[in-house]
Amino acid sequence: MKVGYKKGVITMELRIVKTRKTINNSFYELFEQKDFDKITVKDITEHAQIGRKTFYLHYIDKYDLLDRIVDKKFKALEEICEAKKELGMQQGVKIWFAFFEENKAFFTKLFSIQYSDKYKKNLRTFMEKEFEHLSAKELSEFSEILEFQDQELLALINGHSATDKKHLIPMLEKIRRA
Repeated sequence: MKVGYKKGVITMELRIVKTRKTINNSFYELFEQKDFDKITVKDITEHAQIGRKTFYLHYIDKYDLLDRIVDKKFKALEEICEAKKELGMQQGVKIWFAFFEENKAFFTKLFSIQYSDKYKKNLRTFMEKEFEHLSAKELSEFSEILEFQDQELLALINGHSATDKKHLIPMLEKIRRA
């Protein structure tokens, strides 16, 4: 967002931010309720109570909107990974798990849409890059946790859950104690 001294500039930028937030929130709500393929720009604009022209000022189409939302999710993951470097591996793993637990419904739905291959590939690539940066000590200390995390994320990518409670509870206890 640009910062300026003119009141009109700040007001315009705030309006853009608010409009995009409204569109994104409307999309999230519709995405929870409907299959992506059944969501239309008309649905989004009606739910957001904005005109179609306003939508098209901000996004090319619903695919562009989804791409930008996914980009934000990956940006949040990058920030978590940066924080993990400062906080240490134990706390980083907790944050990583919390992020995916918080966003599990979104990613499950995302990976079930017809055009999800590029998103799956991006997450796989991201995970591979993150794991290759770990030291041998970190890998050995957290190998079981990382293996579980990797299996669960890959299962999520592939559209099903690898987790059952008998495996998840001991793993989460181990993370909490870490």
